[in-house]
Amino acid sequence: MNIHPLIVLLCLTSLFFTPFSQAGDTLLQFNQVTFSVTESQRVENDFVSVHFIAQAEEKTAQAVQRQINQKMHQAQTILNRYPEITVSTQNYRVMPVYNEHKKIQHWKGQQTLHLSLKNQPGLAEILTKVQPYLNYNDIRFSVSESQREQTMTSLLKRALARYQSQAKVIADAFGQSTYRITQTQIQHTTPTPPFERSLSAYASKVASTQAAPIIETGDTRLSITVSGRVLISNQKN
Repeated sequence: MNIHPLIVLLCLTSLFFTPFSQAGDTLLQFNQVTFSVTESQRVENDFVSVHFIAQAEEKTAQAVQRQINQKMHQAQTILNRYPEITVSTQNYRVMPVYNEHKKIQHWKGQQTLHLSLKNQPGLAEILTKVQPYLNYNDIRFSVSESQREQTMTSLLKRALARYQSQAKVIADAFGQSTYRITQTQIQHTTPTPPFERSLSAYASKVASTQAAPIIETGDTRLSITVSGRVLISNQKN
């Protein structure tokens, strides 16, 4: 028996489009509401990063290196008394200084000493002990990784609780007792850069008076946003 091609085409069309049509009809039975909630908290900066610089200018490159090495050694000897402080050195360089005749007039150099530690009582006194040998460059305050994780976990729990509560409020506003949450997304808001205070402007004054630097840690706002969609039936209960 020969089956007309048009009949076959109509059957296939019906086969493929019926489920999609039914899905569309089902979706039309629901109100789709997109919403989000955000939880945030200001956290005191409890982590400190300090940059010191050892600088020297001499007639020879060897004299510059010797002076920088001596200053760094004296500073590190002091800091070795505090095992809670992480110390690293960076950017060691020695370069010639030329006169107007393009001849070497003298040499200069510098090296950076980077300190990382949790903010603690007596921090200013520790930094003061390094001042006779190195110059301040900058000091930065931020939230430690442990405090960040603890705070974000708490914010996530609070945000999810509000998120689910808000979905119920939306459903109630539509006069429905049943609803379904879909497409939930969690977004961690990137905090602002660490609170930074440049000390170079008054480094010479500090070095001359040996006064302890003023420690103002500031704070950082951490936040988390939960967003998604709630499906609410538009049929009467």
